[in-house]
Amino acid sequence: MVFNFNAKLISKENLTSDALLLSFKSPDEFFFKAGQFVTLILKAGNAQKPRSYSILNPPSERGKLDLGVKLVDGGFASEIFRNLKAGDEIAVKGPFGHFVFDDKTGNDHWFIGAGTGIAPLYSMIKEHLLHHPAKKFRLIMGYKTASDLLFHEELLSFKARYNNFEYIPVLSRSAWNGRKGHAQDHLGEDLQNKTFYICGLKELVLETKELLLNKGVDPQNIKFERYN
Repeated sequence: MVFNFNAKLISKENLTSDALLLSFKSPDEFFFKAGQFVTLILKAGNAQKPRSYSILNPPSERGKLDLGVKLVDGGFASEIFRNLKAGDEIAVKGPFGHFVFDDKTGNDHWFIGAGTGIAPLYSMIKEHLLHHPAKKFRLIMGYKTASDLLFHEELLSFKARYNNFEYIPVLSRSAWNGRKGHAQDHLGEDLQNKTFYICGLKELVLETKELLLNKGVDPQNIKFERYN
């Protein structure tokens, strides 16, 4: 079911220097599946443009709609988000998308992303990790520098708390003690009988998908959401 409603901004938080967490109030009847997205109808002056964003919070957190948005200098949506204040309303339509958790496929689920592409992956993990203790969840996230890491401390706490969760942050432009390069560089060789969820910009999605296919992964076990 697709809903249309005005969402009121509850809070706005800086996640990094160029990413915001926008928390909106949503109707209690609004329901979505973890991994889906909504379309915001954004207005500035006489201009009106739709912009789509993956939902960050899990569906079990009813009555709210969290979005992790990347800011781009001069971007139409970015300038609106920079000026948003608590109490402001934005028209929302959704949910949309088929990038959702598949609990019917095996016990090994790998989530691969970069930047704000973490949003639907985070939603799926928070929604399903506790309900599937027999399934393994592995999150591999790529960022440029340590200052770009999103939800890092929370994900480390998940890793410490849940034996079935593994978190692997990867940095491409920063010296540190963790993994280096890009997320898709750290998949290893044992890729059979696993389900993969990929989210990020076009290059990440296409490169990771091609790599998995070349290693013999069944196309039905590769799910992806591509950001523009």
